[in-house]
Amino acid sequence: MASTRLVIFNDSHGWHTQQLQHAFSHYDIDITTADLAQCYIDINNHNKVMIPGLAGDRPDIVIVRGIAPGSLEQITFRLDCLHYLAEQGVRVYNSAKAIEFCVDKARTSLKLAEAGIATPATWSCEQITIAQQIAT
Repeated sequence: MASTRLVIFNDSHGWHTQQLQHAFSHYDIDITTADLAQCYIDINNHNKVMIPGLAGDRPDIVIVRGIAPGSLEQITFRLDCLHYLAEQGVRVYNSAKAIEFCVDKARTSLKLAEAGIATPATWSCEQITIAQQIAT
């Protein structure tokens, strides 16, 4: 039976990656480290999300430890890669949806309040004039 293919995504592989590599060293797992910023989508390839170090193969498991800063388009693209991998049956830990909720404080606050979880008085807006109106 072939080894499980695991990808650890991070924009800088340090102690997080080393700890994960050590933890998985006792199992039959091939570990690849990569940066989501280096991935690309190839519509003409049956694997679609191309990950450096996998020679076109699809991983079995992905662990996301970090995503490099970037423009809205760059971050959206990286999350698209994670969404697609999950849709293809890859187990993604720290999924795109989880990341979206963690970084979107307004949406997270709304979801907490909708679930009946005590949430402090919160408001969110884009314009300082609106914030000033709300605050006064």
